[in-house]
This record gives sequence, C-alpha cells and structure tokens, in this order.
Amino acid sequence: MLGQYICAALLPMVVVVVLDALRVTDIRLMPVLVLAAVFVVALGAWQTRRIVDPLHAGRLVAAGDVDVVGMTRALIADPDLPRKAHEGRLDDIRTCVGANEGCIDRIYQGKPVTCVQNPTTGREGELADVRPVAAAKKVVVVGGGVAGLEAARMATLRGCRVVLLEKAAELGGQVLVAARAPARAEYAGIVRFLAAQVRKLGVDVRLGVEATAPLVLAERPDAVIVATGSHAYIPPVPGSDGKHVVTDRDVLTGEAKVGANVVLVDDVHTEEALSTAELLLDQGKRVEVISPLFYVGQDVGVTSIAPLYGRLYTKGVVLTPSTELRAVEGSTVVVANVYSGAVRRIEAVDTVVLAAGSRSTDALYRALKGHVAELHAAGDCVAPRGVHQAILDGTRAARAI
Repeated sequence: MLGQYICAALLPMVVVVVLDALRVTDIRLMPVLVLAAVFVVALGAWQTRRIVDPLHAGRLVAAGDVDVVGMTRALIADPDLPRKAHEGRLDDIRTCVGANEGCIDRIYQGKPVTCVQNPTTGREGELADVRPVAAAKKVVVVGGGVAGLEAARMATLRGCRVVLLEKAAELGGQVLVAARAPARAEYAGIVRFLAAQVRKLGVDVRLGVEATAPLVLAERPDAVIVATGSHAYIPPVPGSDGKHVVTDRDVLTGEAKVGANVVLVDDVHTEEALSTAELLLDQGKRVEVISPLFYVGQDVGVTSIAPLYGRLYTKGVVLTPSTELRAVEGSTVVVANVYSGAVRRIEAVDTVVLAAGSRSTDALYRALKGHVAELHAAGDCVAPRGVHQAILDGTRAARAI
C-alpha cells in the first residue's frame, strides 16, 4: 500500500520529466503521456530513496537494478536538474544536501515548501525571472560566504561586472565551518555550487583581502553589497572571559584546545550546538549540554532531531534541559534550573563551550553609508540567521540593483 501511495505521488513528476525530455509542447498529448506514466509506475522497478546525482541514477538504471529513479528533494533543490543532465551541464546542477530544513521539516509544520539553498523554490512568483539591468554596473561584493556568493552570482547573471572581496583564504564562510561537524559534510556542497558558478561566470574573486571603506571606494563601484557575516557572541556571565571558555566556532574550526571534561552551553537551540557536541564526543570527550528550553535542540527540525539524539546518546552525551549558565568559577561551572532556581555546581570542568549565537559584523556597511550610490546588506551582516535566509538576502540584494 505504501508503495502505491509513493507511485501515485510520483506520477506527476514522471509526466513532467517525460515532457521535458521529449520537448513536448502539444498539450493534446498529455492523456497519452499520463497513461504511459501509469504503466511505468505500475510495471517498473522504482527507486525513490535518496539519489540526488544523475550519474548515480544512470548507473543504477544501466546496471538493471531499477527501471526508473524518482527524485523529489533533488528537484526541489534544482527543478532544472533533468534538463541540465540531458545537456551535459552537470556542474550547473544545484545538488540537494539533504538538510530537510526548507522542505520536509516545513511540510510537517504545515508550511509551504522552500529549499535551504535555492531561494527561488516556493518564491517563483518573485524570483523565477532574472531580469537584466538597464545599464551595466560595477558591483563590489564584500564577503565570500553564501550570501555574498549568491549576490555575486545573481548580479553577474543580470549583466553587472562584479568584484568579490573575501578576507579568508577560501570562499564559504560559516557554512564551511558547519560542514566540519559529523553528519554535516554535505553542507559544503552549497558552497561548492555557488563558488563554481561565480568563477564560471567570470566574477573577479579576490581572496585574502581585508575590505575597508577606502579600499572599496577605490574600486569606484556603482553599487556595493556588504555580506560580512557575524561574529560569535560571548554572554556577560561571570567568568566567561576565562582562557578555558571557548565558542562552538572555535571548536569546529579546530582553533580551541578542548580538555577531557566539557560543558557546552546551548543558547541557539539548533544543530549548531549539538553538532559541536557530537564532534567532541567523537574525540573522546565527556560532554554535558545544558539548555534553558524544555529540551536541548528544541529548534532542530523534526526529521533531524531523532537521528541526532540517537547518535548523541549512543556516544554518551548528557543532555540537561531547563538549565541556564550562572557563572564560570575556574574548573567549576555554576548552573541553575530556570524554573525553580535551584543551583548546581558542576566540578572538574576542563573546557566550557559557549554556543550563544552571533552578532552582526556591520562596521563596513555603516562606514560606507552615504558614500556610494547604492548600498545593500545581506546575510548575517543584517541579522544572524540561517543559511536559507542568507542566500535569500543575497539574491534579493543583487536583484535590487
């Protein structure tokens, strides 16, 4: 019965793929194609698990393992995947990274489908058309994270000449940091796609450049998009300036030296903190995660929380909800129940990891205000949020030029 439901759900997709592959434009052929699709679904061997690469799909069909490969999330990430594969443009495919943040998780919440990396999905009325600029402009984009990369890509597609300045030695920003955590390596695919596209489009990418207002203005830009991201927030808790107090970013980048006994303070409630905890557990650390909410990771998507909890508990994590950080006193961490106020002292702590969110790095935006004809901000520079919102900001900023 479940297989019948899956086949019925995939039937429209079969028709769409057939129409696209055959370049069918005559609507009178639709009944015939629907009937053909019914026979394919009814008689063929289907594979509808996570297959997002057309080459992988082709190998399965060629080997006789399946007759048809059904893709759902892969087509949410890139509806043009069949056409691009048919034309041999594999590098232009925006490959699904399996995040579920914009699609399945939102469906379970009764919300419209979006995509964590494709801002057009669910917003076709606003973003489907890429309209060229009336006159070519020189655009300087500051910041090579996903917001800046999408801004550079879209501005170039619209006919602008784009210079992208990034202070680090590689593109990707915080998404590459997040991808270092266990079970999150696919996140790096978001950066790979965007970075490959901006280079293919001929964007002037300059790495290792610390952008200042004079440097940007020296480029004589017609428009500037600032996407300088954010920096980790350190809450004003007694003892938070201790040498053994680090941030989750420090842990993920490998910059922090972490001892054997760790208390991780989760004030972001997403996978950010828990994936950091999992990395430390994989390194053999003993980790207790505290959170002021009803359960730790309360904002993690419904399709991700169960497998994440399964891995964490299997690796020995201690999760302590309804608890807030009061102070760090040397190797003692003072916490309290947020409802009763009951205080507990956690002794012999080697390292305290703070996952307390971020604050916008917007000094350059403020310095440029009033000095360029067009000035836009995108991503965490506006307000720290997630990957999807950063990319959405980037495309909207580039389309506003």
